[in-house]
Amino acid sequence: MSAHRVLVLIAALCALLSVPQPSTGQIAIFPAQDLVFGPLQRGVPEFVATTDAARRAQFDVIARGSLIATFVLPTEMVSLANGSVLPIAILANDGLAGRSNSLVVFDPTQPLTFRGHPSKPFSLYLGGTADPGASQSPGSYSATITLFVIQAGA
Repeated sequence: MSAHRVLVLIAALCALLSVPQPSTGQIAIFPAQDLVFGPLQRGVPEFVATTDAARRAQFDVIARGSLIATFVLPTEMVSLANGSVLPIAILANDGLAGRSNSLVVFDPTQPLTFRGHPSKPFSLYLGGTADPGASQSPGSYSATITLFVIQAGA
């Protein structure tokens, strides 16, 4: 290779949530899959679409009634080795939500109202963009996505 050698950066966005056991009147949130950007090249942004089943984040919610989901989204990932940061963006069109064949695009920066079902999970998918700089430090990077779900009524 030329002087512009490819530098591999491993970037995975970990969804760290407590997982309650489902029961009557409770909300169960299951973080089914992390958002994974995979190997990155310096100076080359990497986009993960909500339709990319292998790399998008997935959260499944089981509950009854009207629910409101709100995300706390990171703007950077941090190196596990040296504390370097890698900017990321999860923007207005980076959300997909619903059940099976009835999925809709949503804005994960805004609250999402939906109807829960005690035996049919409602899935929330997130994509996003990692933007390593031209002098990005190599290594593994991580961040946390937090999902809050509250009951809005019966």
